[in-house]
Amino acid sequence: MMRYRFLAIARREYLEAVRWYRDDVQDIELAQDFIASFRQRLERIQRFPHSGALVIGFDVPFDIRRAKLKRFPFHIFFTVRETEVIIIAITHEKRRPGHWTDRIDDV
Repeated sequence: MMRYRFLAIARREYLEAVRWYRDDVQDIELAQDFIASFRQRLERIQRFPHSGALVIGFDVPFDIRRAKLKRFPFHIFFTVRETEVIIIAITHEKRRPGHWTDRIDDV
């Protein structure tokens, strides 16, 4: 299984989503389900790093992939490097497409 790392901003996006379900929606169980769904998807990415949908239409120097969370309207955007998976963004599906492309230099 490949190791992974988050860009700092992607980690913040993940934590913000958890907080939103916990605090704004005020549903601890839903927040826990979000965490479990995220962990399951991340584990699948680690096991099968090239299984995510290839993201096209953005001028980036390497492959970017996307994996949707089950039951939640969020996607994980990531790239696969030699020995690790790099999590670039955790985004709500209603967010402007490609808002994360300015992070490419940080990968």
